[in-house]
Amino acid sequence: MADYYRGAIEKGLRDYATSIGKTFPDQLYKDLAWFRLQGTKAWSEMYADLVYREKEQDRIKNSINNFNKTGTNECQ
Repeated sequence: MADYYRGAIEKGLRDYATSIGKTFPDQLYKDLAWFRLQGTKAWSEMYADLVYREKEQDRIKNSINNFNKTGTNECQ
């Protein structure tokens, strides 16, 4: 179920960005969708391999933090 919603969130974010003339790497849309799932079962179980999961979660958090620091966040 989380896969469906992540896909829908990614598409919505991509469509919105396109509508305001912005483009970002596909990975950013995926990271943004995952980022909003922090604290959920899907987030805590995203990968069976604990070490890989923690690395991926850290990468996603860093990706979003870097995005927020660039000043390209149109919603602020």
